[in-house]
Amino acid sequence: MIDEKEERRRKFYLRDLKYDPKKGFDVTIWTPNQPKTEKFFTDKQDELREIQSFLQQPKDREFTIHLRDRDDKGEDFPMQGPPSS
Repeated sequence: MIDEKEERRRKFYLRDLKYDPKKGFDVTIWTPNQPKTEKFFTDKQDELREIQSFLQQPKDREFTIHLRDRDDKGEDFPMQGPPSS
């Protein structure tokens, strides 16, 4: 079982959310306690890649998700979502 301190260490937070009609959404997810090299961070990158492939069906809205670690290192995930209804 994961204790409370470990649970806090594994959290990710929404740090920034922007929208530009020409560029789409721009999302930054941040974890203050994880370096990019830890498995938990890598698992989150894999999860975002799965979301990306799911959302890249019909393409209407573009957005980017930035995944950042405690040292502000990370990876960007440009994405396109389904058409708006």
